[in-house]
This record gives sequence, C-alpha cells and structure tokens, in this order.
Amino acid sequence: TYDGINRLRAANAAGVTGQANLGDVTYTYDKIGNLKSIKRHILENNAVQQQNYNYVYQPNTNRLLKVESGANSYTYDENGNMVSDTKKNLNNTIYGRANLPSRLDMGTDTVTYIYDANDMRIYKKVDSVDTILKEEYYLRDATGRELAVIDNNYNINWYIYGKERVASMQHEMPVGLEKLFITSDIPDGTHYAAESIQTDGSVQSDATLEAGDRVSMLPGFNAPADADFKADIKKPDGIPNFIYYLYDHLGNTRVTYSVEIKATNQIDYTVESASDYYPYGKALRSYGKERYQSTYHERDLESGFDYRGARFYDADVGRFNSLDPNASDYASWSDYSYVLCNPVNLIDPNGRDPKPFKIYLTDYTSDRVSLNMSLIKDYVYEIFTKNEIAVDISIISPVEAYEKDLGWGEYGVGIIDGVTSASMSESRPRPDNTFNLAYRDEDEDAIKPVQYVNYEWVTRTFSDSAPTYVTSYEVSHEILHQMLIQAVAYNDWITFEDITTALTGDEANPSAVYGHYEDEPNLNQSAETMDKLKNMPKGRSSRLRPQERVSDAKNHRCLILHFQSQISSDNYFLGREERPDNP
Repeated sequence: TYDGINRLRAANAAGVTGQANLGDVTYTYDKIGNLKSIKRHILENNAVQQQNYNYVYQPNTNRLLKVESGANSYTYDENGNMVSDTKKNLNNTIYGRANLPSRLDMGTDTVTYIYDANDMRIYKKVDSVDTILKEEYYLRDATGRELAVIDNNYNINWYIYGKERVASMQHEMPVGLEKLFITSDIPDGTHYAAESIQTDGSVQSDATLEAGDRVSMLPGFNAPADADFKADIKKPDGIPNFIYYLYDHLGNTRVTYSVEIKATNQIDYTVESASDYYPYGKALRSYGKERYQSTYHERDLESGFDYRGARFYDADVGRFNSLDPNASDYASWSDYSYVLCNPVNLIDPNGRDPKPFKIYLTDYTSDRVSLNMSLIKDYVYEIFTKNEIAVDISIISPVEAYEKDLGWGEYGVGIIDGVTSASMSESRPRPDNTFNLAYRDEDEDAIKPVQYVNYEWVTRTFSDSAPTYVTSYEVSHEILHQMLIQAVAYNDWITFEDITTALTGDEANPSAVYGHYEDEPNLNQSAETMDKLKNMPKGRSSRLRPQERVSDAKNHRCLILHFQSQISSDNYFLGREERPDNP
C-alpha cells in the first residue's frame, strides 16, 4: 500500500502455514521522508511477534536520536555522520575524505577501511586487542565492481558478471598454509626441519604445496626441537568451486547454490544460502551465509551495515548513516532517507542517486519556423524533473545526431516541420531496443530523424496551447515511450501487456501503442485522446499537473525509476551494434 506520493505504507508477505503474519510490515513517515515508525512481524523463539520501532529525532534536524523499542541510540558528528549506535555496540566512528568511515570501534574490536582514489573500498581489517582477526583486499574493475576478494588466509573469491553478478569462484591457492599436518610416522622421502614448515598447527588430511615452494613457521606454533613433520607435495586438482546467484527484481540475493557433476546423467545441486527480506532490506529469515545481500551490495558481517559506495546503509532502521552527497538535488527529502521511501520499486546503486538518462534534441525545421530550442530543452527538463526522473539534456546538430551511437538509457527526438510525416510523432527502436537518432536519405542527400515530433502537426492539433510548450510536451511524450520500451525489454519479468492499454477496448496492443494508456489524464495519453478531451496544458507551470504526470495507474514511473537504478548499478551503458544506414 502506498500514499499519495508513492511512499510505501504497508506490505503483506502472505506468510506461511502457521505463521500467517510473518513478514507483514507497516511504515509511517514525516513530511520529508524520515521514518516515524516501523511495525513488522518477526520470528522470535519459534513464534511470530510484532516488533515496534518508534523513531525520535534530534530537535530541528534529520539526525536520529534513538529508536524506542529497538534499544538504539545514536550520536552524530558536526558533518551529520552517524558515529555511534548502541544496539550495534558501535562506540565511535572516524570519518575521512568524502565523509567515508575509516575506522569503527565496536566493543573490543576495531574495523579499519582503506579506499582508492575513486573512494571505492579496497581494504578491510578487523582486529581485537592487537590481534588481527581478518583482513580482506578488494580487486575492482574500472567501474568499481568487485572482481575478487582476497583474505589474509590466501582464500580468493573471484566474481563473474553478466548483466549482474552471476557466480563466484572459490580459488584454492597452490600453497595451503593451514593444511599442513603433523604425523608421527615419517615415511621415506624428503623431510623438512621444523623451522622450515609454516603451519597453524591444525591437523588436516591434505596439503596443497607445489614442489619448490618455500615455507616457513608461523609465530605461535610450538613444537619440540626434534619433532617430525610431513608435507605431501602435490598439484591442486584445478577444479574451482562455483557458487551461483539467484536474485529478485531488486537485486536482493535470494538463493545461492553450487553444482556437482558426478556422472553424465547425475547432477547434484546444493543450496548454499537462501534469504527473504523486508522491503527496506532487513533479512526476514536466512539460511547459510552470503556476503552480498540487499540490492547487489555487500553487508559487512562486523557491523551489519551495507557498503553502498558513497555511503553505508543500515537496513535494520531503513536509513543511511550519513548525508546524501547529492542532497541538493532532493531538497524536499530527508538527507538520510532511502530511495524516496519506495524500496519495493527502486534501488540506490551507489549511495547517491541513479545516473541521469541522457536526452538529445535536434532541430530539423526549415527557416520559416523559428524554434526556441533552449526553451524547449528547459520545458522537457522540467516535466521529467517534476516526475522525479533524472535527465541530462543536450541540443545537437543533425550531423552530430547521425554520428551518435546510443546505448541503454540514452534517447533523442528530432523536431521537424511540414506534413510529410506519417504521424504527429514517432519512436522506433532497433532490434536491441536502443535507438538511432538519424539516418541519411541518399535520394535527397539529407540527414533525417528516426525519432521525431512534427512541430506543425502538433501546434495545429493543439492550437489553443502555446506552440513551444506543446512541442515540448510532445517531445517528452516520445521520450517517455523510449524509456518504457527499454525498461520493459530490460526487465524480462514484465511484458508490454503489463503496461499497455489499447486506444479502444481492453486488449493490449504493444506493437501499435508502445505503452499508451487512457485511464486518466497523463503524459502518455495518445494525441487523439488529448485532442478529443482538449486537456493539453496551455502553458508552463511550476507545479506538476495531471496532464504532465507519468501516471502511476500502471506504475510506469516506478518501472522507469527502477530501470534507471538498475542500469546505473550494472554499468549497462554499453556500446551497441553498428547503426544501420536506413532504419
């Protein structure tokens, strides 16, 4: 259930037999999106109980003072970064560059982070009373994705990506430092003196040393001077252990599993972990362990916080620990709120906000039409911004439009005049659901747009509206078509039938209308209906009017925002196939 500005108010988990309310949750908010309360049904002592969180804020701020019933109390530094949390036994946090934490003091444990020049975490250490409990090193690609995590026991987890992280490969080092074992029986062969053997003293059945490797004794391993040791020298079997990921639509890790091929017709599947989640990312119930949990992000075992790039997130209370670096873009929202309070449809890939969609506008009109392209650009920007869809708009020439190769999240419209076009406006995707901006007409030796709006046709149809505004409105309409086409193509769990209403009757007609719907006045109504109802806005307005709305009747805006979040997270702005000469 949602309120009037798409904030999640209640979610019903459907439950299981004997636990009917398990997972059900309700939320309340203040005016700018700070959570005021959470009531969720949890499983405790094998019984379903209601957990109540009531939020108390420091006066005249968005900083959390305490969560009643959750037994949490908090303090913040002068920059608005959370430094202590009593429930998590977090006594103090030291922040460094870009307001990223460099040290967490948690009881007797200390957690240390190091970041690279791009503010991506590359090192983590946990120690207690001068004893190192764990060290981890992160190997990342140019986009910041984890390619591998190496710990201080020389265990390596490699990560394999498609559109998202699809598998991990546990790599066994040639030298198994902890796998040497002790034996009292010394067989024939080469023997090593005690001081040349590295081991933590654990008794294992296998050793994985390669011939020629140099080994040494670890501090803390005690043995009599005349003790005998044995190391079997052999090659690793070379078969890595793969773990595969299954996600929900948000990128929450729901299941990880491994596969063992025992014979030609015998394949064993083993579930390594499984999790259900509350809407804001807190685990409802879990089996096994998995590093990456909510929306593809790592949940640190030491603190329970999600590392999300620019900030850390606390799924237990549903808010970030520090200010949004892009808070000025969301002036009407709390600096700590998560995804505009809409966590079932949106994700935050990097702790900031989704990468804006790129829009290109081109003037193809003749000299007899005097277009104010700068004003059209401003109007289009306002329409999408009022719908909370981030866009970056550029005006380019026909030659630039012809030479530009668009990828996912990139759109464009050319404005033409005359009556030669077959319709008022049109958007036509390529087979891979990206878009050409222009093609060359060899017969006329001219560059023409593929996606277009006909200025004369639009202004004639809506003659009582301001020409520049109504042209901007129709440009926004076509861009919305393009966004919906890609959003549906990207999310294979949605079909055009889910988002499309035919112009007449109830049967969906995706090939004809690409997401038109006529349920109420909105930005994606067809021109025929807009003309018939005469409800086109007459000019510019600072407020979002019904005709300018990306209607929520079929959750179009949520679908687009979710798509935008996903491609930002996946770095899915990739090069596409060569542009055809003629569309």
